[in-house]
Amino acid sequence: GSWDIDTAALELLEGVIEAAGTRYAERIFLRLPSESPLVLLARRAGFFPYFEELLLQSRESMLGPGAAPAPAGLTGRLPQDDYSLFQLFSAATPQTVRAAMGLTFDQWRDAHEPHTRGRREWVVSSKGRITGWLGLSRGRRAKEAEVLVHPDHSDLWRGLVELALAHGGLRRWLVPDYQTITADILLGHGFYETGRFTMLIKTVAVPVMSLGMAPVEA
Repeated sequence: GSWDIDTAALELLEGVIEAAGTRYAERIFLRLPSESPLVLLARRAGFFPYFEELLLQSRESMLGPGAAPAPAGLTGRLPQDDYSLFQLFSAATPQTVRAAMGLTFDQWRDAHEPHTRGRREWVVSSKGRITGWLGLSRGRRAKEAEVLVHPDHSDLWRGLVELALAHGGLRRWLVPDYQTITADILLGHGFYETGRFTMLIKTVAVPVMSLGMAPVEA
């Protein structure tokens, strides 16, 4: 019966939480279809929903190679860009999401999925500060993209999104609900919504703050 399924699901989640704790993990991230009954079960297990994501897809890449000029100041991401990207993340992401994903540099870095094979990343810099970021990676079924733009440089949104489309093969984009401008640009290029997901996060251990790595912008 449904009670047995619910009990088994809760036991599975509790097992994941326990296993994460033994490995000194601070947070567990869980992405579920927003209409799934598992969302309620996850909340019973202590997970909290922080934001939703729209899955937008296109039957074909809407821009050809070279169709979108690169924004001024665009370069490939370098390892030494990590902390500047953390500052960009802190400026471009709602406070509630930042708190859930980690406020310190180390926590932010740990919360990000490891770089996948074939992943390409670019940054846009202005006056010594990174103001935009674009990441492209090959998923299991299609090329996927992510973008961040500093609130003071909103003119970069269209250029970075269209640059991603111009690379070809981009059929899907998982857009956080707080990036409405990304969704609007993609919808204008023929993308359509095919799903909605909820990102839930559970804190397993009390994080240790590192005052030396607080997200302060120059």
